Amino acid sequence: MSIKIEKAEGSYLFDDKGNRYINLSESINILGHRNPEILRIINSYLSEGYIHYPLTISSSETKERVEEKLISLTGIKEGFAVFSSSGSESCDIALTALSELGPVITLEGSYHGLTGQFVYKKEVDKIKFGSSFEAPFPLSPDALEKIEYLVKKGARSIILEVLQVEGGIREVYDGFLKDLRKEFPDLIIAVDEVYTGMGKTGKLFSYEWQNVVPDIIMLGKAIGGGFPLGITVFRKEIFKRSKFLNLLRNRVFGSTAGNILALHLADFLLETVSKESFLKDVLNKSNIFIKNLNGFNSVYLSGRGLILGLNVKKDKVDELITRLLKERIFVTKMRDVIRLAPPLTIPEELIYEAVDKIRKALSEDAQ
Repeated sequence: MSIKIEKAEGSYLFDDKGNRYINLSESINILGHRNPEILRIINSYLSEGYIHYPLTISSSETKERVEEKLISLTGIKEGFAVFSSSGSESCDIALTALSELGPVITLEGSYHGLTGQFVYKKEVDKIKFGSSFEAPFPLSPDALEKIEYLVKKGARSIILEVLQVEGGIREVYDGFLKDLRKEFPDLIIAVDEVYTGMGKTGKLFSYEWQNVVPDIIMLGKAIGGGFPLGITVFRKEIFKRSKFLNLLRNRVFGSTAGNILALHLADFLLETVSKESFLKDVLNKSNIFIKNLNGFNSVYLSGRGLILGLNVKKDKVDELITRLLKERIFVTKMRDVIRLAPPLTIPEELIYEAVDKIRKALSEDAQ
């Protein structure tokens, strides 16, 4: 069963037949569709500013302000930001820079965009280094053995998602980043926050749950408020070691990257989403889903904050999604898990309504 989305408002989607759905599948519009403040910024900028001028040959106070905020909020005390047009480009920039230094470890089930740098990484590694540099997803410390093996084979860095989304809504074990720092102090750690950043897990960035600051952080999707934007933050010393990064003019990847309108929205979003009260509200809403769905009819929830996975029997996933669509609940499949990821501003009463409909669909499955 497929639907055609024609418009959206707040936490609702509307199809071409006028049916209204509760949106539990949002990756980009974290403050909901047609958010009044987002629209105000867009309209204000378009009436006074310019559509685009390449940041490769100019500069912008907004760009500098966003970079300054990100350096502070990420915890990277001395760093630089590289601006691009998407999360995929953000990851591509990180992988390109890291590949200059040697093999890069990735984790099984990871997704870092659809650029050639990532899609063909295994094949290229086999040609360049004689083997693949992929480690098992670290659900337990046992995965460190393979990482140690790959480090001994020459790996200089690792790129990972603390919470995999495309990989099936699963999280690395608690303490994984601390173990990496302790066991492999020279290993550069790059964390992909394209899916999980901007408050979605109840922290501004998912790695904050691990109490370790990475060396590189990749952002996309939500940071541009719906407009194309990717940002890669590097520790200063890593940035300076890269020939590729130092070829970029004004630290911009492409003439249309880091567009000014998206940067105005990023400035506002960073200020809004980083507030303690906002993040606390995300966790409170998450708890409504967890308390009412975890364990109901033998299902369980994985994930964190408002990126949750509804885990049911694999052969029931597609059937349940179809049933939820009939209940006017819009969700998506991630591997063999149903993702529950509403806008972060979804009203609590709408969560309760969605929960009731999900429980109804699950109950039909048990009959």
